[in-house]
Amino acid sequence: FPSERSLSESNLVCLNKQEVDPSGTIDGNPRHVLRRSASYHFFRHKLPLEDCASEQSDDNVLKGIVSPEVTKRGISRGNYAQLHRKAWLEVSDKFHRYGKNLRTYYKHWEKLGHPTNMFFDWLDGKGEAAGWDLPNLPECPREQLDSDRVLYITEAEEQAKYLLKIVPQDMQCDEDEHGNGGVPSKIVDVDGNPVRTGSSGWIFVLRDHELYGSEKRTRPKGVVDGTGGENSGNAKLRFHHSSFFGGKAVAAAGIIITD
Repeated sequence: FPSERSLSESNLVCLNKQEVDPSGTIDGNPRHVLRRSASYHFFRHKLPLEDCASEQSDDNVLKGIVSPEVTKRGISRGNYAQLHRKAWLEVSDKFHRYGKNLRTYYKHWEKLGHPTNMFFDWLDGKGEAAGWDLPNLPECPREQLDSDRVLYITEAEEQAKYLLKIVPQDMQCDEDEHGNGGVPSKIVDVDGNPVRTGSSGWIFVLRDHELYGSEKRTRPKGVVDGTGGENSGNAKLRFHHSSFFGGKAVAAAGIIITD
């Protein structure tokens, strides 16, 4: 995560659960605000890799799924924030169906006494569950489960489209009529356009010393076929923190608010 000094020099404020004025300001002053996400485990800075591995003990492994190794990719380069365990089902699912819905089915699979060795065999009628009726729960109908998905970006070219840059405040300019010196710092997108997030903010991740951000899309805009292919309509998929790098480890994640 950027140091406190760099945040201050860029006119940024880092928050955990501090309340932000609906206008996106603090104390009435326009700021760039960062709030940390609860979607990731944030390990201490420069955590040794062996200590990081110990965090993922056997007690943390979900029965019936293969622990997603993708969540550890990038740790060796200083990206110590891994997706929370509650997201493992979503990461492991080849269709990346919305994690909350998957957890509903996973709890039902547990109540049934783990009828198959692998959860996704039971969920999708494959492997030892081939030929079985697909589970369909009233609290989350099958159509909702299969159509409600999260975008996971794996191509570097696509990831680069979400790159943001912080342009530091220029203190060498003359003071304005209000006595404020310099040109305020700003955040620009990959095309150099100033970013204005509104009071609700954008989601962001910091990875390999680069900042990436986008509006969070929490509701799918339509029904997507179950092929799992990204060409089936990215605009119809949810866009979460895990979307930027397909579930890989990052240095930081949260909400950014800027005017």
